[in-house]
Amino acid sequence: MDIAFLAGAKFENKIYFSAMNMNALFCFDCDTRDVKYIRDFDKENIKECIHSCACLYKDTIWFIPWEGKYIAKVDVKTYQIEYLEIPEFNGYGYRDFVVYKEKYLFLIPSGISVEHLLMVDMDNFTIENCGVVSPKGHAHCAGAFVDGDKINVVSAGGEIYSTYDAITHKVEIVGNAYPSGFQSLLRAPDKIILIPKDNDEIRILDLNGQVLDTFSCGNNFYFGTLIGTVAWAFPFDKNRKAVCLNLEDKKKKYYEKELCLNKDAGNWLNVRTLPSDDSDCWVVTSFGEIWRVNEDFEILEGCILVIDEEEERRILEKKSNEGRLMDSFSGVVNEGIGLATLRNYIYTIENQ
Repeated sequence: MDIAFLAGAKFENKIYFSAMNMNALFCFDCDTRDVKYIRDFDKENIKECIHSCACLYKDTIWFIPWEGKYIAKVDVKTYQIEYLEIPEFNGYGYRDFVVYKEKYLFLIPSGISVEHLLMVDMDNFTIENCGVVSPKGHAHCAGAFVDGDKINVVSAGGEIYSTYDAITHKVEIVGNAYPSGFQSLLRAPDKIILIPKDNDEIRILDLNGQVLDTFSCGNNFYFGTLIGTVAWAFPFDKNRKAVCLNLEDKKKKYYEKELCLNKDAGNWLNVRTLPSDDSDCWVVTSFGEIWRVNEDFEILEGCILVIDEEEERRILEKKSNEGRLMDSFSGVVNEGIGLATLRNYIYTIENQ
């Protein structure tokens, strides 16, 4: 059974992730390449994408909700999960975050269904609604960055839209809302790199929001990553071309790289980089492929994520013993939604 995810983090050479199209926490061993089921996110229902991304903090991973209703704190030593309910939730949630003073996790609203900035104290396990920082509806924000004691939220138009002061706890709207344009951003120490989806350029800002440079690259990108001084914009939807920008090359080195996917399941492609407790860079695709890459985006190692039949049956038996078997068959007719293939569905029914 193939499996995919976008939200995960690497800790002690294992990648813990929230699977797409199901409601479960898994572990990928970077040495053996085994994929193991850990447990369900008990408070959530099966969705296409419960979590959008994850933050690594000490011995915990904080999964940030997209279609889910809770922030999930996973202790990677005990596999215990604690939940913080998202206030003002309705539909789709958060796809970006920043960390302030090492322990304050700020969830950046997408603007699609949520507009409030949320602050989580990861030591005290509390959540605070900081106010409206993103335009709600068709207009949205690209992401945010920390500058001193301020959280600056950048609009899809590529300018600072709002600022939250972490000292005074006040929000100031300083820019304009835009319906489309830049989809996400990368945070370098002294500059911001904006990733385009609906326009045709990468834009670089200073921390005051002033444009430093632009580079024409075409459109249909979504996320990206920063490896040292090299910024990458990852393709989205039908695009299969990543673009690279060296931030310190005097010749402003820029080039394109076609992604060679071993598994291409259709039009909609998304690519994300995982937080890690070491210097390795691991990247996942929405089709269930995982790679370790270098700054030139050469694949050093990689594989397709698969749950073997023995592991799948172990999961079903565990769920059956816990009285939660039917949680696995949400979409058994259309394999991929839920936690069981049709073969193991039949096997389970025959052996009840």
